[in-house]
Amino acid sequence: MQRKLQTNVQVQGFTLLELLVVISILTLIMSASFGALRLGNRAFEAGISRANQTEHFRTTADLLRRQFSQLVPIIHKFDGETASSFIGNDERIRFIAPAPQNGGDAGLFVYTIFSQRIDGGRQLVWSYAPYDPGQDEFNYMPVSRHRVLIESLSDVRFAYYGAADPDDNPNWHAEWFAEDDAFPRMVRILPVPLDETTGWPDLSFIIRAGDRE
Repeated sequence: MQRKLQTNVQVQGFTLLELLVVISILTLIMSASFGALRLGNRAFEAGISRANQTEHFRTTADLLRRQFSQLVPIIHKFDGETASSFIGNDERIRFIAPAPQNGGDAGLFVYTIFSQRIDGGRQLVWSYAPYDPGQDEFNYMPVSRHRVLIESLSDVRFAYYGAADPDDNPNWHAEWFAEDDAFPRMVRILPVPLDETTGWPDLSFIIRAGDRE
């Protein structure tokens, strides 16, 4: 009887079909895990890129806001005619303000913010040079130091808010002439990026020298 029971015991194992099912399930689990890992890595990189872009925007806006807020309203006199120390059109802005912060310089400087074409796109560039009060024309371009503020742009637009004549109502203008003998109340810079995923908001700055009240 004991021998008969022993002969009825069978060794149980996995069939080939069961092994294939288990391998398939493990493959799906590993694929899902690697997919989640890649997605998490992309989200992390996108977050870092967005944080860097936000910090870049904040630094650029603070730099320009500080210089525009310190704009010096100088009126030049040439051959009996007067002109303000502010010139703006659709390509560049020029004004006078104190030396850049943490630059180790002193005195007044001529600042120029302009759009520069490069490699099929445009850059927003900031340049500055010591102000020479003996220069006959404020529109003269002195030798200056440059700093690229924003890259990879398709266009840069400038606009100026104010009234060149005290009898006129303030309005937005595409140009601001030094001969107007006045200063705008506000400047707006609109960077247009090449890539829509890296958009820049409008940069608007108040100019205290333009207040007539």
